[in-house]
Amino acid sequence: MNQQDQPDDGVEMTGVTAQLLPVSPSAGSSRKGSGDNGLDGEDGLESHGLEADTQSLCLARVCLLMSPNVPDEIQEIKDKGNWYFYTTVIYAIFLQIVNVLIQIGITYILLLDVEKEENSWESQSFQRNDNMTLNGAIELLSTFASPKEDPNAADGIPSDIWEKCQHQTKHSLRHLSFYYFMIFVWVTRMFHEGLSSCMLAMRILKVRTPPAGTDSYFDVTSRAEDKLAGVPKPKENKNRVGLDLSGKSVKTQKSDTSFHIVYLTVGMKVTLVLSVVFMRLLVAIMITYAGCKFIMLQCSYEKVVLKALCMQWVIQIDELLVKSFTTNACRTLIGKVKLRHEKFISQPWWEHAVGGPILFTLGSSGVLFVCLGLFGPLMGFRSECLRVTGVGYRQSMGNEFLHELAGLFH
Repeated sequence: MNQQDQPDDGVEMTGVTAQLLPVSPSAGSSRKGSGDNGLDGEDGLESHGLEADTQSLCLARVCLLMSPNVPDEIQEIKDKGNWYFYTTVIYAIFLQIVNVLIQIGITYILLLDVEKEENSWESQSFQRNDNMTLNGAIELLSTFASPKEDPNAADGIPSDIWEKCQHQTKHSLRHLSFYYFMIFVWVTRMFHEGLSSCMLAMRILKVRTPPAGTDSYFDVTSRAEDKLAGVPKPKENKNRVGLDLSGKSVKTQKSDTSFHIVYLTVGMKVTLVLSVVFMRLLVAIMITYAGCKFIMLQCSYEKVVLKALCMQWVIQIDELLVKSFTTNACRTLIGKVKLRHEKFISQPWWEHAVGGPILFTLGSSGVLFVCLGLFGPLMGFRSECLRVTGVGYRQSMGNEFLHELAGLFH
């Protein structure tokens, strides 16, 4: 073998195969062959990568800070100057704080505006201005005929109620099912956000606690090992060293490694769940609530869609902060760090039978709760307004949907 073909330190070439040798404890690796820190499938462990957002960046930096020793690649940075390392940790925490403040701030301001708009459609407003509740206004409108049945029927409707009906129908949003569709799309998007937060919390909690004398919370592997273990990995580096699927040796570089978080203390788990996952879940709940209100209070197709798109932008701020205000090396680090935790108990009846339908039912229940629960009276008022103004028609949800579906073909 020529000198230029010699592999980097930590790799031993044996024939046509290559093995990643254990890194010394002083170098910051806790890898011990096939022992406690083995690959996926050993000792009931599995690995999951992190997303490219401020929460993941903060999680990775804090774990590197708290670990007694760090992987060689990170140690080299610390050796050049500790302030390099601590600056990146502080900046990661700063970005997470900025993300939370922006998301909560925008959501809070929007909620103040939407609450003001909603006040005019609550029962208290009808009681104050018309001496009747919103349900009372619905019952009153139900006693009047539609313009098709009696062109002068609307003359007996109180002026304030009539103005509210005209406000609801002036943009000709006569398909009430459109609200159900848009709320379903919005709840589906935010359901994924909430579910991801819960899964991240569970993975953090299922990471093993370090035994006495542990010198590092990380396990360093080559991406070739990850490939054989079934761990998803970023795009291949042509200059890497390790094993490909055919067993042939290929080149590698020190940068082509994965950092598996194999240990977390109880204090670290609680801190990460509360400061990272809990805040993410709290923001997701607030944005979900605000988004539903924004969608339900609009009276035109265009505004409903625009409000949904605007709220979608708010939940992507954490990703935009990382993409815009971090270096390429920082984003590469997030792609390398993985959580190695105990496997979740997998039940075939859940994974391959009822799991999907149950999740779908939960999401659909959220849609019905918003449309028929929180905004049920408003939807009933809109239905009566569509009828008495002649803009729309009053039918059951099923009949209305079938009517609209049939209209597509005529």
